[in-house]
Amino acid sequence: MRSTLAATSTQAQVLRDVLQWHTILATLGSSPSLSRIGPVGLRRREGAGNVRILADIANEFFGVPYVRQPVQWATDKLDVFLWSKQRAIIDSIRDNRYTAAPSCHDSGKSFDAAVASEWWIDSHPIGEAFVVSTAPSAPQVSAILWREIQKLHRKGELRGVINMGGAPEWKIDKELVAYGRKPADYNADTGFIGIHSLYPLIIVDEASGIPKPLWDAVDSLATNDNARVLAIGNPDDSASHFKTICQPGSGWNIIKIDGLQTPNFTERAVLEVSNTEGCGDLYAFMVENNIPFATEEIPDDLRPRLLGVRWVAERMKRWGVFKDPDTGLWKTSALWDAKVRADFPTDATEGVIPLGWVEAAIRRWLDFNAAGADPNEIPGVRKFSCDVARFGGDETAIAEKQGHYVVGVERIGHQDTMTTANRLKAKLERHIQSSVNVDVIGVGAGVVDRLRELGMNVMAFNASAKTSRKDKTGEFTFLNTRSAAWWRLRELLDPSDPTTNLMLPPDERLKEDLTAPRWKVAPGAHIVVEPKDQTIRRLGHSPDTGDAVVMLMWNEFTGWDGFVVEEYGGESEYAQKWSD
Repeated sequence: MRSTLAATSTQAQVLRDVLQWHTILATLGSSPSLSRIGPVGLRRREGAGNVRILADIANEFFGVPYVRQPVQWATDKLDVFLWSKQRAIIDSIRDNRYTAAPSCHDSGKSFDAAVASEWWIDSHPIGEAFVVSTAPSAPQVSAILWREIQKLHRKGELRGVINMGGAPEWKIDKELVAYGRKPADYNADTGFIGIHSLYPLIIVDEASGIPKPLWDAVDSLATNDNARVLAIGNPDDSASHFKTICQPGSGWNIIKIDGLQTPNFTERAVLEVSNTEGCGDLYAFMVENNIPFATEEIPDDLRPRLLGVRWVAERMKRWGVFKDPDTGLWKTSALWDAKVRADFPTDATEGVIPLGWVEAAIRRWLDFNAAGADPNEIPGVRKFSCDVARFGGDETAIAEKQGHYVVGVERIGHQDTMTTANRLKAKLERHIQSSVNVDVIGVGAGVVDRLRELGMNVMAFNASAKTSRKDKTGEFTFLNTRSAAWWRLRELLDPSDPTTNLMLPPDERLKEDLTAPRWKVAPGAHIVVEPKDQTIRRLGHSPDTGDAVVMLMWNEFTGWDGFVVEEYGGESEYAQKWSD
Protein backbone atom coordinates (compact mmCIF):
# COMPACT_ATOMS: atom_id res chain seq x y z
CA MET A 1 0.00 0.00 0.00
CA ARG A 2 2.81 2.44 0.82
CA SER A 3 4.24 1.95 -2.67
CA THR A 4 0.97 2.81 -4.42
CA LEU A 5 -0.43 5.58 -2.23
CA ALA A 6 1.09 8.97 -1.56
CA ALA A 7 -0.56 10.97 1.20
CA THR A 8 -0.34 14.75 1.42
CA SER A 9 0.31 16.34 4.81
CA THR A 10 -3.40 17.21 5.04
CA GLN A 11 -4.43 13.68 4.14
CA ALA A 12 -1.97 12.30 6.64
CA GLN A 13 -3.45 14.49 9.38
CA VAL A 14 -6.94 13.27 8.48
CA LEU A 15 -5.76 9.72 8.73
CA ARG A 16 -4.11 10.43 12.07
CA ASP A 17 -7.43 11.84 13.28
CA VAL A 18 -9.20 8.72 12.05
CA LEU A 19 -6.73 6.55 13.92
CA GLN A 20 -7.09 8.61 17.08
CA TRP A 21 -10.90 8.41 17.04
CA HIS A 22 -10.79 4.77 16.06
CA THR A 23 -8.64 4.03 19.12
CA ILE A 24 -10.95 6.05 21.39
CA LEU A 25 -14.05 4.31 20.07
CA ALA A 26 -12.39 0.93 20.46
CA THR A 27 -11.61 1.73 24.09
CA LEU A 28 -15.18 2.89 24.74
CA GLY A 29 -16.47 -0.16 22.94
CA SER A 30 -14.91 -2.43 25.57
CA SER A 31 -17.30 -1.01 28.16
CA PRO A 32 -20.66 -2.83 28.24
CA SER A 33 -22.56 0.41 28.88
CA LEU A 34 -20.98 2.14 25.89
CA SER A 35 -20.64 -0.78 23.50
CA ARG A 36 -23.32 0.65 21.23
CA ILE A 37 -20.93 3.37 20.03
CA GLY A 38 -17.86 1.14 19.63
CA PRO A 39 -16.54 -0.07 16.28
CA VAL A 40 -18.79 -3.13 16.29
CA GLY A 41 -21.87 -1.02 16.88
CA LEU A 42 -20.84 1.48 14.22
CA ARG A 43 -20.21 -1.24 11.68
CA ARG A 44 -23.75 -2.46 12.07
CA ARG A 45 -25.06 0.89 10.85
CA GLU A 46 -25.33 1.98 7.24
CA GLY A 47 -21.93 2.91 5.86
CA ALA A 48 -20.10 1.54 8.89
CA GLY A 49 -17.76 -0.42 6.62
CA ASN A 50 -15.89 2.86 6.10
CA VAL A 51 -14.73 2.69 9.72
CA ARG A 52 -13.08 -0.64 9.08
CA ILE A 53 -11.53 0.51 5.80
CA LEU A 54 -10.15 3.72 7.29
CA ALA A 55 -8.89 1.85 10.35
CA ASP A 56 -7.00 -0.55 8.10
CA ILE A 57 -5.49 2.37 6.15
CA ALA A 58 -4.50 4.17 9.35
CA ASN A 59 -2.90 1.04 10.76
CA GLU A 60 -0.97 0.51 7.53
CA PHE A 61 0.20 4.12 7.24
CA PHE A 62 1.18 4.86 10.79
CA GLY A 63 2.70 1.67 12.09
CA VAL A 64 0.03 0.48 14.53
CA PRO A 65 -0.39 -2.96 12.99
CA TYR A 66 -2.90 -5.53 14.13
CA VAL A 67 -0.01 -7.85 14.89
CA ARG A 68 0.19 -6.11 18.29
CA GLN A 69 -3.59 -5.89 18.72
CA PRO A 70 -5.08 -9.40 18.43
CA VAL A 71 -8.20 -8.65 20.48
CA GLN A 72 -8.86 -5.47 18.51
CA TRP A 73 -8.33 -7.39 15.29
CA ALA A 74 -10.94 -9.95 16.39
CA THR A 75 -13.39 -7.14 17.14
CA ASP A 76 -12.79 -5.21 13.93
CA LYS A 77 -12.30 -7.99 11.42
CA LEU A 78 -14.51 -10.80 12.78
CA ASP A 79 -17.04 -8.91 14.88
CA VAL A 80 -16.58 -11.42 17.74
CA PHE A 81 -16.49 -11.00 21.50
CA LEU A 82 -13.77 -12.72 23.49
CA TRP A 83 -14.32 -13.21 27.20
CA SER A 84 -11.47 -12.55 29.67
CA LYS A 85 -9.69 -15.91 29.52
CA GLN A 86 -9.90 -15.97 25.74
CA ARG A 87 -8.35 -12.50 25.64
CA ALA A 88 -5.63 -13.61 28.04
CA ILE A 89 -4.72 -16.58 25.83
CA ILE A 90 -4.54 -14.63 22.58
CA ASP A 91 -2.52 -11.86 24.26
CA SER A 92 -0.18 -14.49 25.65
CA ILE A 93 0.43 -15.80 22.14
CA ARG A 94 1.47 -12.28 21.18
CA ASP A 95 3.79 -11.85 24.18
CA ASN A 96 5.14 -15.34 24.96
CA ARG A 97 6.84 -17.99 22.90
CA TYR A 98 5.04 -20.79 24.72
CA THR A 99 1.47 -20.72 26.05
CA ALA A 100 -0.30 -23.66 27.72
CA ALA A 101 -4.02 -23.54 28.48
CA PRO A 102 -5.37 -26.51 30.46
CA SER A 103 -9.08 -25.98 30.09
CA CYS A 104 -12.46 -27.22 31.23
CA HIS A 105 -15.11 -28.48 28.86
CA ASP A 106 -16.85 -25.85 26.68
CA SER A 107 -14.71 -22.85 27.59
CA GLY A 108 -14.37 -21.60 24.02
CA LYS A 109 -10.73 -22.68 23.83
CA SER A 110 -10.87 -24.05 20.28
CA PHE A 111 -12.78 -20.98 19.11
CA ASP A 112 -10.06 -18.83 20.63
CA ALA A 113 -7.36 -20.86 18.89
CA ALA A 114 -9.22 -20.39 15.60
CA VAL A 115 -9.34 -16.62 16.14
CA ALA A 116 -5.63 -16.66 16.93
CA SER A 117 -4.91 -18.57 13.71
CA GLU A 118 -6.86 -16.11 11.56
CA TRP A 119 -5.26 -13.11 13.28
CA TRP A 120 -1.77 -14.55 12.87
CA ILE A 121 -2.11 -15.03 9.13
CA ASP A 122 -4.08 -11.84 8.41
CA SER A 123 -1.78 -9.51 10.39
CA HIS A 124 1.44 -10.63 8.68
CA PRO A 125 2.48 -10.22 5.03
CA ILE A 126 1.60 -13.20 2.87
CA GLY A 127 4.36 -15.78 2.94
CA GLU A 128 5.96 -14.63 6.19
CA ALA A 129 3.59 -16.36 8.61
CA PHE A 130 2.49 -19.97 8.83
CA VAL A 131 0.06 -21.81 11.13
CA VAL A 132 0.40 -25.50 11.89
CA SER A 133 -2.18 -27.33 13.98
CA THR A 134 -2.36 -30.84 15.28
CA ALA A 135 -4.73 -32.88 17.42
CA PRO A 136 -4.72 -36.55 18.49
CA SER A 137 -7.17 -37.79 15.84
CA ALA A 138 -8.31 -36.83 12.36
CA PRO A 139 -11.87 -35.95 13.50
CA GLN A 140 -10.45 -33.69 16.20
CA VAL A 141 -8.33 -31.88 13.62
CA SER A 142 -11.07 -31.24 11.08
CA ALA A 143 -14.26 -31.22 13.14
CA ILE A 144 -13.18 -28.94 15.97
CA LEU A 145 -10.44 -26.36 15.36
CA TRP A 146 -10.58 -26.20 11.57
CA ARG A 147 -14.35 -26.11 11.53
CA GLU A 148 -14.10 -22.94 13.62
CA ILE A 149 -11.34 -21.56 11.39
CA GLN A 150 -13.47 -22.08 8.30
CA LYS A 151 -16.52 -20.41 9.85
CA LEU A 152 -14.51 -17.38 10.99
CA HIS A 153 -12.71 -17.13 7.66
CA ARG A 154 -16.08 -16.95 5.92
CA LYS A 155 -17.51 -14.48 8.42
CA GLY A 156 -14.53 -12.12 8.21
CA GLU A 157 -14.29 -12.42 4.44
CA LEU A 158 -10.58 -13.05 4.83
CA ARG A 159 -8.18 -13.74 2.01
CA GLY A 160 -7.62 -17.10 0.40
CA VAL A 161 -9.44 -20.41 0.34
CA ILE A 162 -9.75 -23.11 2.99
CA ASN A 163 -10.06 -26.71 1.87
CA MET A 164 -11.50 -28.98 4.54
CA GLY A 165 -11.21 -32.72 5.06
CA GLY A 166 -8.99 -34.99 7.11
CA ALA A 167 -6.02 -32.74 6.27
CA PRO A 168 -7.40 -29.16 6.01
CA GLU A 169 -5.36 -26.41 4.34
CA TRP A 170 -5.54 -22.64 3.90
CA LYS A 171 -4.08 -21.13 0.75
CA ILE A 172 -3.79 -17.48 -0.31
CA ASP A 173 -3.03 -16.92 -3.99
CA LYS A 174 -1.99 -20.60 -4.20
CA GLU A 175 0.48 -20.10 -1.33
CA LEU A 176 -0.02 -22.53 1.54
CA VAL A 177 -0.24 -20.51 4.76
CA ALA A 178 -1.75 -22.98 7.24
CA TYR A 179 -2.70 -26.61 7.64
CA GLY A 180 -3.89 -29.14 10.19
CA ARG A 181 -2.64 -32.71 10.58
CA LYS A 182 -3.04 -35.56 13.06
CA PRO A 183 0.14 -36.99 14.68
CA ALA A 184 0.43 -39.89 12.23
CA ASP A 185 0.81 -37.39 9.38
CA TYR A 186 3.99 -35.94 10.87
CA ASN A 187 7.45 -37.44 10.87
CA ALA A 188 8.46 -37.54 14.52
CA ASP A 189 12.12 -38.06 13.64
CA THR A 190 12.54 -35.06 11.37
CA GLY A 191 9.81 -32.75 12.63
CA PHE A 192 7.50 -30.75 10.44
CA ILE A 193 9.21 -31.30 7.11
CA GLY A 194 9.04 -28.54 4.54
CA ILE A 195 7.82 -25.76 6.83
CA HIS A 196 10.00 -22.67 6.74
CA SER A 197 8.53 -19.44 8.03
CA LEU A 198 9.65 -16.22 9.68
CA TYR A 199 6.57 -16.26 11.90
CA PRO A 200 5.42 -19.81 12.69
CA LEU A 201 2.47 -20.45 15.02
CA ILE A 202 2.01 -24.05 16.17
CA ILE A 203 -1.29 -25.00 17.80
CA VAL A 204 -1.49 -28.27 19.72
CA ASP A 205 -5.18 -28.98 20.31
CA GLU A 206 -6.41 -31.61 22.82
CA ALA A 207 -2.82 -31.61 23.98
CA SER A 208 -3.12 -34.44 26.52
CA GLY A 209 -3.41 -36.93 23.67
CA ILE A 210 -0.31 -35.82 21.76
CA PRO A 211 2.64 -38.26 22.00
CA LYS A 212 6.02 -37.05 23.27
CA PRO A 213 7.87 -37.45 19.92
CA LEU A 214 5.54 -34.92 18.33
CA TRP A 215 6.28 -32.42 21.09
CA ASP A 216 9.94 -32.76 20.10
CA ALA A 217 8.91 -32.06 16.52
CA VAL A 218 7.09 -28.92 17.71
CA ASP A 219 10.31 -27.74 19.35
CA SER A 220 12.17 -28.33 16.10
CA LEU A 221 9.82 -25.92 14.35
CA ALA A 222 9.73 -23.22 17.02
CA THR A 223 13.42 -22.39 16.77
CA ASN A 224 13.36 -18.69 15.93
CA ASP A 225 12.44 -15.88 18.29
CA ASN A 226 9.26 -15.07 16.39
CA ALA A 227 7.81 -18.58 16.78
CA ARG A 228 4.80 -19.12 19.01
CA VAL A 229 3.30 -22.34 20.40
CA LEU A 230 -0.17 -22.74 21.92
CA ALA A 231 -1.10 -25.99 23.69
CA ILE A 232 -4.73 -26.31 24.72
CA GLY A 233 -7.05 -29.05 25.91
CA ASN A 234 -8.68 -30.89 28.79
CA PRO A 235 -6.03 -32.13 31.23
CA ASP A 236 -7.17 -35.76 30.96
CA ASP A 237 -3.92 -37.67 31.23
CA SER A 238 -1.64 -37.26 34.25
CA ALA A 239 1.09 -39.20 32.45
CA SER A 240 1.10 -36.92 29.38
CA HIS A 241 3.75 -34.42 28.34
CA PHE A 242 1.01 -31.80 28.51
CA LYS A 243 1.05 -32.14 32.30
CA THR A 244 4.81 -31.62 32.32
CA ILE A 245 4.58 -28.31 30.48
CA CYS A 246 1.71 -27.17 32.73
CA GLN A 247 3.89 -27.32 35.82
CA PRO A 248 5.56 -24.25 37.40
CA GLY A 249 9.04 -23.63 36.06
CA SER A 250 8.37 -25.34 32.73
CA GLY A 251 9.04 -22.16 30.75
CA TRP A 252 5.46 -22.05 29.49
CA ASN A 253 3.01 -19.27 30.31
CA ILE A 254 0.12 -21.20 31.86
CA ILE A 255 -3.47 -19.94 31.66
CA LYS A 256 -5.85 -22.32 33.40
CA ILE A 257 -9.56 -22.15 32.62
CA ASP A 258 -11.50 -23.52 35.60
CA GLY A 259 -15.08 -24.25 34.56
CA LEU A 260 -16.45 -22.93 37.83
CA GLN A 261 -14.90 -19.55 37.05
CA THR A 262 -16.35 -19.20 33.57
CA PRO A 263 -18.95 -16.44 32.97
CA ASN A 264 -22.13 -18.50 33.46
CA PHE A 265 -21.36 -19.37 37.08
CA THR A 266 -23.00 -16.42 38.75
CA GLU A 267 -24.28 -16.79 42.30
CA ARG A 268 -27.89 -16.61 41.14
CA ALA A 269 -27.43 -19.26 38.43
CA VAL A 270 -25.65 -21.65 40.79
CA LEU A 271 -28.31 -21.24 43.49
CA GLU A 272 -31.08 -21.97 41.00
CA VAL A 273 -29.77 -25.43 40.06
CA SER A 274 -28.20 -26.62 43.31
CA ASN A 275 -29.99 -29.60 44.87
CA THR A 276 -32.67 -29.66 42.16
CA GLU A 277 -33.64 -32.98 40.59
CA GLY A 278 -30.57 -34.84 39.41
CA CYS A 279 -28.19 -32.10 40.59
CA GLY A 280 -25.66 -31.89 43.40
CA ASP A 281 -25.12 -29.03 45.83
CA LEU A 282 -22.92 -26.95 43.56
CA TYR A 283 -23.50 -23.81 45.64
CA ALA A 284 -22.09 -25.43 48.78
CA PHE A 285 -19.15 -26.84 46.81
CA MET A 286 -18.18 -23.41 45.51
CA VAL A 287 -18.65 -21.62 48.83
CA GLU A 288 -16.80 -24.21 50.90
CA ASN A 289 -13.94 -24.38 48.40
CA ASN A 290 -13.65 -20.55 48.22
CA ILE A 291 -14.47 -20.39 44.52
CA PRO A 292 -15.75 -16.89 43.63
CA PHE A 293 -18.93 -16.54 41.62
CA ALA A 294 -18.72 -15.01 38.15
CA THR A 295 -19.42 -11.32 37.66
CA GLU A 296 -18.05 -10.83 34.13
CA GLU A 297 -20.46 -9.24 31.66
CA ILE A 298 -20.70 -11.02 28.32
CA PRO A 299 -23.19 -10.84 25.42
CA ASP A 300 -26.33 -12.90 25.95
CA ASP A 301 -25.78 -14.87 22.75
CA LEU A 302 -22.41 -16.08 24.05
CA ARG A 303 -23.75 -17.70 27.24
CA PRO A 304 -25.29 -20.80 25.57
CA ARG A 305 -21.92 -21.50 23.95
CA LEU A 306 -20.06 -21.74 27.25
CA LEU A 307 -20.09 -24.34 30.02
CA GLY A 308 -23.58 -24.65 31.49
CA VAL A 309 -24.29 -24.50 35.22
CA ARG A 310 -26.94 -27.24 35.17
CA TRP A 311 -24.67 -29.58 33.20
CA VAL A 312 -21.98 -29.23 35.88
CA ALA A 313 -24.45 -29.67 38.76
CA GLU A 314 -25.76 -32.84 37.10
CA ARG A 315 -22.22 -34.19 36.73
CA MET A 316 -21.71 -33.83 40.46
CA LYS A 317 -24.21 -36.67 40.82
CA ARG A 318 -23.09 -38.71 37.82
CA TRP A 319 -19.37 -38.41 38.51
CA GLY A 320 -19.47 -39.01 42.25
CA VAL A 321 -18.69 -35.55 43.66
CA PHE A 322 -19.94 -35.44 47.24
CA LYS A 323 -19.11 -34.26 50.76
CA ASP A 324 -17.75 -37.08 52.92
CA PRO A 325 -19.94 -37.17 56.05
CA ASP A 326 -17.07 -38.55 58.13
CA THR A 327 -14.36 -36.03 57.23
CA GLY A 328 -16.45 -33.10 55.99
CA LEU A 329 -14.20 -32.96 52.91
CA TRP A 330 -15.40 -32.95 49.32
CA LYS A 331 -14.56 -36.03 47.24
CA THR A 332 -14.14 -35.62 43.49
CA SER A 333 -13.33 -37.83 40.50
CA ALA A 334 -10.97 -37.82 37.55
CA LEU A 335 -13.70 -36.67 35.16
CA TRP A 336 -14.67 -33.80 37.47
CA ASP A 337 -11.07 -32.71 37.89
CA ALA A 338 -10.31 -32.71 34.16
CA LYS A 339 -13.59 -31.67 32.53
CA VAL A 340 -14.80 -29.13 35.11
CA ARG A 341 -11.87 -27.87 37.21
CA ALA A 342 -9.18 -28.08 34.48
CA ASP A 343 -6.90 -30.02 36.84
CA PHE A 344 -4.96 -33.15 36.00
CA PRO A 345 -6.38 -36.16 37.87
CA THR A 346 -4.47 -37.23 40.97
CA ASP A 347 -3.91 -40.62 42.58
CA ALA A 348 -6.82 -39.80 44.89
CA THR A 349 -9.27 -39.32 42.01
CA GLU A 350 -8.04 -41.85 39.43
CA GLY A 351 -9.95 -45.12 39.39
CA VAL A 352 -8.88 -48.61 38.39
CA ILE A 353 -8.65 -47.38 34.82
CA PRO A 354 -7.15 -43.89 34.39
CA LEU A 355 -9.15 -41.38 32.39
CA GLY A 356 -6.27 -40.75 29.99
CA TRP A 357 -6.16 -44.43 29.01
CA VAL A 358 -9.85 -44.45 28.18
CA GLU A 359 -9.48 -41.27 26.13
CA ALA A 360 -6.61 -42.84 24.18
CA ALA A 361 -8.72 -45.93 23.38
CA ILE A 362 -11.54 -43.66 22.19
CA ARG A 363 -9.12 -41.81 19.91
CA ARG A 364 -8.04 -45.12 18.38
CA TRP A 365 -11.72 -45.93 17.74
CA LEU A 366 -12.31 -42.54 16.10
CA ASP A 367 -9.21 -42.83 13.89
CA PHE A 368 -10.21 -46.36 12.87
CA ASN A 369 -13.62 -45.16 11.73
CA ALA A 370 -12.32 -41.96 10.14
CA ALA A 371 -10.04 -44.11 7.97
CA GLY A 372 -13.08 -45.99 6.70
CA ALA A 373 -11.87 -49.30 8.11
CA ASP A 374 -14.29 -52.22 8.48
CA PRO A 375 -14.36 -53.88 11.93
CA ASN A 376 -15.75 -57.04 10.34
CA GLU A 377 -12.36 -57.54 8.70
CA ILE A 378 -10.58 -57.75 12.07
CA PRO A 379 -9.57 -61.39 12.71
CA GLY A 380 -11.54 -63.31 15.29
CA VAL A 381 -15.16 -64.11 16.09
CA ARG A 382 -17.89 -61.78 17.33
CA LYS A 383 -18.20 -61.60 21.12
CA PHE A 384 -21.00 -60.25 23.28
CA SER A 385 -21.51 -59.64 26.98
CA CYS A 386 -24.55 -58.76 29.04
CA ASP A 387 -24.93 -57.11 32.43
CA VAL A 388 -28.52 -58.05 33.23
CA ALA A 389 -31.10 -55.85 34.93
CA ARG A 390 -34.82 -56.50 35.19
CA PHE A 391 -36.75 -53.49 36.47
CA GLY A 392 -35.96 -50.38 38.50
CA GLY A 393 -33.31 -47.79 37.79
CA ASP A 394 -30.67 -50.18 36.43
CA GLU A 395 -30.28 -50.89 32.73
CA THR A 396 -29.48 -54.07 30.89
CA ALA A 397 -26.26 -53.39 28.99
CA ILE A 398 -25.19 -55.50 26.00
CA ALA A 399 -21.64 -54.92 24.72
CA GLU A 400 -20.25 -56.17 21.42
CA LYS A 401 -16.75 -56.48 19.99
CA GLN A 402 -14.81 -57.82 17.06
CA GLY A 403 -11.23 -58.57 18.05
CA HIS A 404 -9.77 -55.47 19.69
CA TYR A 405 -12.60 -53.23 18.41
CA VAL A 406 -15.51 -52.62 20.79
CA VAL A 407 -18.44 -51.96 18.47
CA GLY A 408 -20.59 -50.32 21.15
CA VAL A 409 -22.85 -50.84 24.15
CA GLU A 410 -26.63 -51.11 23.87
CA ARG A 411 -28.58 -50.08 26.98
CA ILE A 412 -32.14 -51.27 27.58
CA GLY A 413 -34.37 -50.41 30.52
CA HIS A 414 -37.43 -52.25 31.92
CA GLN A 415 -36.94 -55.52 30.09
CA ASP A 416 -37.78 -58.97 31.45
CA THR A 417 -35.17 -61.71 31.40
CA MET A 418 -36.89 -63.75 28.69
CA THR A 419 -36.79 -60.77 26.35
CA THR A 420 -33.12 -60.27 27.19
CA ALA A 421 -32.38 -63.91 26.38
CA ASN A 422 -34.22 -63.69 23.07
CA ARG A 423 -32.36 -60.50 22.09
CA LEU A 424 -29.03 -62.18 22.82
CA LYS A 425 -30.08 -65.29 20.89
CA ALA A 426 -30.83 -63.15 17.83
CA LYS A 427 -27.42 -61.48 18.03
CA LEU A 428 -25.58 -64.78 18.42
CA GLU A 429 -27.38 -66.34 15.46
CA ARG A 430 -26.27 -63.51 13.16
CA HIS A 431 -22.61 -64.37 13.73
CA ILE A 432 -21.11 -67.85 13.30
CA GLN A 433 -19.22 -69.19 16.35
CA SER A 434 -20.07 -66.11 18.40
CA SER A 435 -20.41 -66.29 22.17
CA VAL A 436 -21.69 -64.23 25.08
CA ASN A 437 -20.57 -63.65 28.67
CA VAL A 438 -23.51 -63.04 30.99
CA ASP A 439 -23.52 -61.85 34.60
CA VAL A 440 -24.91 -64.90 36.41
CA ILE A 441 -25.49 -63.22 39.77
CA GLY A 442 -29.13 -62.43 40.54
CA VAL A 443 -31.55 -62.15 37.62
CA GLY A 444 -28.79 -62.97 35.15
CA ALA A 445 -28.97 -66.64 36.14
CA GLY A 446 -32.30 -66.96 34.33
CA VAL A 447 -30.81 -65.52 31.16
CA VAL A 448 -27.90 -67.98 31.31
CA ASP A 449 -30.23 -70.93 31.83
CA ARG A 450 -32.52 -69.92 28.97
CA LEU A 451 -29.64 -69.40 26.52
CA ARG A 452 -28.23 -72.80 27.39
CA GLU A 453 -31.67 -74.32 26.86
CA LEU A 454 -31.68 -72.71 23.41
CA GLY A 455 -28.26 -74.20 22.64
CA MET A 456 -26.39 -70.91 22.61
CA ASN A 457 -22.68 -70.51 23.37
CA VAL A 458 -22.82 -68.74 26.75
CA MET A 459 -20.36 -68.31 29.60
CA ALA A 460 -21.66 -67.39 33.06
CA PHE A 461 -19.63 -64.62 34.69
CA ASN A 462 -19.63 -64.74 38.51
CA ALA A 463 -18.03 -61.56 39.83
CA SER A 464 -17.91 -62.76 43.43
CA ALA A 465 -16.17 -66.06 42.65
CA LYS A 466 -12.60 -66.58 43.77
CA THR A 467 -9.87 -66.86 41.18
CA SER A 468 -6.27 -68.05 41.09
CA ARG A 469 -5.33 -65.63 38.33
CA LYS A 470 -2.59 -63.06 38.78
CA ASP A 471 -1.74 -59.77 37.13
CA LYS A 472 0.55 -59.87 34.12
CA THR A 473 3.64 -59.34 36.29
CA GLY A 474 2.78 -62.43 38.32
CA GLU A 475 3.22 -60.47 41.56
CA PHE A 476 -0.37 -59.76 42.56
CA THR A 477 -3.43 -61.93 43.09
CA PHE A 478 -7.05 -60.81 43.26
CA LEU A 479 -9.77 -60.87 45.89
CA ASN A 480 -12.34 -62.16 43.39
CA THR A 481 -13.19 -62.43 39.71
CA ARG A 482 -14.59 -58.89 39.64
CA SER A 483 -11.22 -57.47 40.71
CA ALA A 484 -9.34 -59.69 38.24
CA ALA A 485 -11.63 -58.75 35.33
CA TRP A 486 -11.42 -55.02 35.98
CA TRP A 487 -7.66 -55.25 36.31
CA ARG A 488 -7.41 -57.20 33.08
CA LEU A 489 -9.17 -54.43 31.21
CA ARG A 490 -6.77 -51.96 32.81
CA GLU A 491 -3.84 -54.00 31.50
CA LEU A 492 -5.33 -54.07 28.00
CA LEU A 493 -5.55 -50.26 28.02
CA ASP A 494 -2.13 -49.60 29.60
CA PRO A 495 -0.20 -47.34 27.18
CA SER A 496 3.14 -48.58 28.51
CA ASP A 497 2.50 -51.83 26.62
CA PRO A 498 3.52 -51.29 22.96
CA THR A 499 0.94 -53.87 21.84
CA THR A 500 -1.97 -51.90 23.32
CA ASN A 501 -4.57 -51.50 20.57
CA LEU A 502 -7.99 -51.86 22.23
CA MET A 503 -10.53 -49.43 20.76
CA LEU A 504 -13.47 -48.08 22.77
CA PRO A 505 -16.47 -46.17 21.36
CA PRO A 506 -16.99 -42.49 22.29
CA ASP A 507 -19.73 -43.28 24.79
CA GLU A 508 -20.04 -40.78 27.66
CA ARG A 509 -21.67 -43.28 30.02
CA LEU A 510 -18.95 -45.83 29.26
CA LYS A 511 -16.29 -43.25 30.09
CA GLU A 512 -18.03 -42.43 33.38
CA ASP A 513 -18.39 -46.07 34.38
CA LEU A 514 -14.87 -47.20 33.50
CA THR A 515 -13.19 -44.39 35.43
CA ALA A 516 -15.40 -44.65 38.54
CA PRO A 517 -14.42 -47.79 40.54
CA ARG A 518 -11.61 -47.35 43.07
CA TRP A 519 -9.04 -49.97 44.08
CA LYS A 520 -6.45 -50.79 46.70
CA VAL A 521 -3.82 -53.40 47.50
CA ALA A 522 -4.82 -55.50 50.51
CA PRO A 523 -2.40 -57.46 52.75
CA GLY A 524 -1.02 -60.47 50.96
CA ALA A 525 -0.56 -58.59 47.67
CA HIS A 526 -4.25 -58.87 46.78
CA ILE A 527 -5.65 -56.29 44.36
CA VAL A 528 -9.14 -55.33 45.48
CA VAL A 529 -11.57 -53.42 43.27
CA GLU A 530 -14.34 -51.88 45.33
CA PRO A 531 -17.67 -53.75 45.39
CA LYS A 532 -20.25 -52.65 42.87
CA ASP A 533 -22.61 -51.35 45.56
CA GLN A 534 -19.97 -48.89 46.75
CA THR A 535 -19.62 -47.50 43.23
CA ILE A 536 -23.42 -47.25 43.01
CA ARG A 537 -23.63 -45.29 46.28
CA ARG A 538 -21.04 -42.81 45.06
CA LEU A 539 -22.43 -42.38 41.52
CA GLY A 540 -26.13 -42.75 42.23
CA HIS A 541 -26.45 -45.31 39.42
CA SER A 542 -25.12 -48.74 38.57
CA PRO A 543 -22.07 -48.82 36.27
CA ASP A 544 -23.79 -51.33 33.98
CA THR A 545 -22.16 -50.08 30.79
CA GLY A 546 -18.66 -50.35 32.24
CA ASP A 547 -19.35 -53.79 33.72
CA ALA A 548 -20.56 -55.04 30.33
CA VAL A 549 -17.29 -54.03 28.66
CA VAL A 550 -15.26 -55.54 31.51
CA MET A 551 -17.08 -58.86 31.01
CA LEU A 552 -16.65 -58.52 27.25
CA MET A 553 -12.88 -58.55 27.60
CA TRP A 554 -12.72 -61.34 30.20
CA ASN A 555 -10.74 -64.33 28.89
CA GLU A 556 -9.65 -62.30 25.86
CA PHE A 557 -5.96 -61.64 25.12
CA THR A 558 -5.11 -62.98 28.57
CA GLY A 559 -1.95 -64.88 27.84
CA TRP A 560 -3.03 -67.44 30.45
CA ASP A 561 -2.88 -71.10 29.51
CA GLY A 562 -5.68 -73.54 30.11
CA PHE A 563 -9.38 -73.16 30.77
CA VAL A 564 -10.65 -72.13 34.19
CA VAL A 565 -14.20 -72.84 35.35
CA GLU A 566 -15.20 -69.63 37.13
CA GLU A 567 -18.96 -69.84 37.09
CA TYR A 568 -19.33 -72.39 39.88
CA GLY A 569 -17.26 -70.33 42.31
CA GLY A 570 -20.14 -69.37 44.59
CA GLU A 571 -21.91 -72.74 44.76
CA SER A 572 -19.83 -74.99 47.01
CA GLU A 573 -16.40 -75.48 48.51
CA TYR A 574 -15.79 -78.34 46.10
CA ALA A 575 -16.65 -76.18 43.10
CA GLN A 576 -14.32 -73.45 44.32
CA LYS A 577 -11.43 -75.87 44.66
CA TRP A 578 -12.16 -77.16 41.17
CA SER A 579 -12.06 -73.61 39.88
CA ASP A 580 -8.74 -72.96 41.59
